[in-house]
Amino acid sequence: MVKLLSVLILSAALFLGPVTAYACHCGPLNPPLVEAEWADAVFTGFVLTVTPTADPDYVDALVQVTAFWKGVGLTTVHVYTFASGAECGFTFQQGNEYLFYAKIGMTCCGLGVALCTRTCDVSSAQDDFVVLGPPVATVPVIPETWGMAKERYK
Repeated sequence: MVKLLSVLILSAALFLGPVTAYACHCGPLNPPLVEAEWADAVFTGFVLTVTPTADPDYVDALVQVTAFWKGVGLTTVHVYTFASGAECGFTFQQGNEYLFYAKIGMTCCGLGVALCTRTCDVSSAQDDFVVLGPPVATVPVIPETWGMAKERYK
């Protein structure tokens, strides 16, 4: 009986084959207005720095805000995400401009984003901009700011 059970289990394992596990799986993205309603802050900005936090599971992106629709009125904000893509962490590139749909409490601290939000590079956000309409305000970017920030945060 034990031999028969062993053969059945082995046969089932061979028949089913290897199983691939995915840690981060996103369903379809929400439409821009649904995402904007859900988010605590919707804004565009340049990533000045990306640094690890005291908790190694997260990273902190310092962002110079360029425009906002909701939730921020500052010139710079910290946005947090998971350090690993396997945990749905968003990979920010220093110097790039993004459209952020950020939520308080999504990560360790403050405003957070993840792969499963509509956060994206502004070059991919044209449809979002059409639906969102004009921002509540734009924030002037001082041309030297990026160079000064690189020096300050070396």
